[in-house]
Amino acid sequence: MGLDMYLTARRYLSDYEEQERKISEAIAKLELGNMEFRIKEVSCDVGYWRKANAIHRWFVHNVQNGIDNCKPYYVGRKDLERLLEACNLVTKNKKDVKTIMEILPPQDGFFFGGTEVDKYYFEDIRETKKIIKAALKLNSDEWSLYYQSSW
Repeated sequence: MGLDMYLTARRYLSDYEEQERKISEAIAKLELGNMEFRIKEVSCDVGYWRKANAIHRWFVHNVQNGIDNCKPYYVGRKDLERLLEACNLVTKNKKDVKTIMEILPPQDGFFFGGTEVDKYYFEDIRETKKIIKAALKLNSDEWSLYYQSSW
């Protein structure tokens, strides 16, 4: 048990684009055994965190309007850019805990993990930067990003 967090990329598969239709048909044939089912969307996990409660707190306050309900929420490019900027500021001010607590404070919660600004906190920041950089490489005209937690 604990706080599991996912950044998922979703892509709609259009019937009108030949390549996308072929992808849909191939998946239906592989997974469903026939072509009567239409696959309308593909998705993949771009990022996964475990008990990165400061990052979770950021998503809840900046993307989910303060609602922490384990449902998927759309994340725009600007949101990811702002989170990346926050992570970069934390890295830049690594020795200034007071500043860090203003930028990306940890959040306590049942099974949310530790709330110390320690090596695990900074590992979460490094991993978040890596995830965001990968997500920002996706074509935003084709892929939509969603954050969802489970706890």
